[in-house]
Amino acid sequence: MQRKGQWEGAEVPRPCDRRSSFPSRLKESWAELLGRWSWEWFCTLTFEAARVHPERADKCFRVWLAKVNAAAFGRHWRRRGKGVLWARGIEFQRRGSAHFHVLVARVGQVRRLSMMDEWSNLAGWARIRPVQRQDLVRRYVTKYVAKGGEIDLGGPGLERGPEAKLV
Repeated sequence: MQRKGQWEGAEVPRPCDRRSSFPSRLKESWAELLGRWSWEWFCTLTFEAARVHPERADKCFRVWLAKVNAAAFGRHWRRRGKGVLWARGIEFQRRGSAHFHVLVARVGQVRRLSMMDEWSNLAGWARIRPVQRQDLVRRYVTKYVAKGGEIDLGGPGLERGPEAKLV
């Protein structure tokens, strides 16, 4: 129950209001969550087609991810409970197509250029770089969440994550 005078005359910013600190806090919270893992690759995956249906885009991503997993852990990676960890920021471009910014961990000795070629064969263009600064790539992937984009995470063992650091 609201007390008399508690909100009188005060403008309360809504989450989608530009004056609100909500988008900034949302990005910071995602960046903090992504800081639980040590990322090895920063990937930008773009589709060649002007418009790609979101389900088709997701399917291409999952096929590409299966190829990364097979290269890292062998053909039966799923059966053995192995796999890379990933965080995907989804940006919707002006041309109407999805564009992915992906962080990947546990890739081992997989060749980045081979996985760039795999994406090219599937969907379009890829750029995969080794992560130099964890903080910068986390912020880059999370910046789109405040602009209407999405972030999703996946990989075996992700649900328990690394142990929380107690202060």
